[in-house]
Amino acid sequence: LNRGPFFSLLLKLFGAHLVFHGHSNFPIIKIEKKDIKQKIKRIPAKQYLFFFLKFIRFFLKKILNRLIKPKLDIFFYNGEYEKLLSKKISKKGISLFTRDYEQYLIELKNNSQRLVNEEYILFLDQSYPIPFDNYFTNEDPVTTEEKYKNAILNFFHSLEKLYNKKIIVALHPNSRREKFFNYESYKGYTNHLVRYSSFVIGHDSLSLQFVALWKKPCLLIYNQDMIDRLTKKKELDWFKDNMNLKTLNIDKFSNQEIISKLSVIESDFNKNRYDNFIHKFLREKNNNSEHVEFKAQLIIDKIINHH
Repeated sequence: LNRGPFFSLLLKLFGAHLVFHGHSNFPIIKIEKKDIKQKIKRIPAKQYLFFFLKFIRFFLKKILNRLIKPKLDIFFYNGEYEKLLSKKISKKGISLFTRDYEQYLIELKNNSQRLVNEEYILFLDQSYPIPFDNYFTNEDPVTTEEKYKNAILNFFHSLEKLYNKKIIVALHPNSRREKFFNYESYKGYTNHLVRYSSFVIGHDSLSLQFVALWKKPCLLIYNQDMIDRLTKKKELDWFKDNMNLKTLNIDKFSNQEIISKLSVIESDFNKNRYDNFIHKFLREKNNNSEHVEFKAQLIIDKIINHH
């Protein structure tokens, strides 16, 4: 269902029932007054008009959504956060789980051979540099290919020397690369690769759900350009705070800093640390509908019974 306000209203006027289930509706970014003030201070004077027009368009869209978008008839929610949201945007909320949680359940039953037999550190690729949909700028790349490549390869080389483990890359599903800068890479196996990894490194990927589900130690990395972008920094901070993760700036680090942070992560790692994140955002704690083969049928049955 396209949940645009005018389209939803039109469907409703023609007697349609509105049903929605999202794959995952996070990270949750909140733009505050102080963020807007800081952004205004940093933009060149010649871009003020563009910023103002985009800012107005953003708020008009929010107002229109509140004024004319009809309530959903059924909202299949993922986790306790969306359960609260369902009371505001729908007539009936039904507990389900995210797409990645479904993939996790499938992998649990998978007894196929490991892709990589030896121990490895896994990196979750996001195809940087990529255009970033930002409310307050053009969709420019967050960083440059040269900056990103230099920083991440420097970090990888240090990591390999310190821990004597190979680095495997789980390529982004939309990546055009066959290999990530000559590192052994796989596309379409992220869930499986996280399952058998010793440690995971990532930015702000939705695949961090697998880190929580397979209960893996994890380090979030970024370069300076990423945290200089308002919304990108907020996304990184959201995962850091909600998953209780350590972070590292790959533009400026020392080997001692890597050792120190990874040592803290591994010594302080509790496999239950992600439970709150899972129940809040992926699957409600008392949700018992875990039979993947019946998920589609469950949705159909709930819709039919609703009528």
